Amino acid sequence: MVFASQAAPSSTSACPSSPICARWSTRWKTSRTKWLELVKEEGRDPGAVRLSIRLYLDPEGKMPAAKSVAGSREQMVDTIGRWEEIGVSHILFDPVASGGNDGRAALMERFMTDVAPHA
Repeated sequence: MVFASQAAPSSTSACPSSPICARWSTRWKTSRTKWLELVKEEGRDPGAVRLSIRLYLDPEGKMPAAKSVAGSREQMVDTIGRWEEIGVSHILFDPVASGGNDGRAALMERFMTDVAPHA
């Protein structure tokens, strides 16, 4: 899994445990077959094309759960794993922390030290 950070507001997306994601996952699995066909028709390697999502990195759960990776290390690892199960290989995080840029940078550092090695 590749992780990145962005300070701008998150786009709409859904947590793997939400009904929205369940519907999206079913649609994705169906459309993925067509998507793979199109990628191959264009002569591209399907393994080189990434599915990405933008989510809040929000350990304290201040933002909507459907758009966040939140909670304890174990909860975050579980959420990331569920996104990975449906084909996501890149997560762009919008860190939610007080303290401006320094607070967001500290949160990303803690995430990369405490959570990412387990995800």
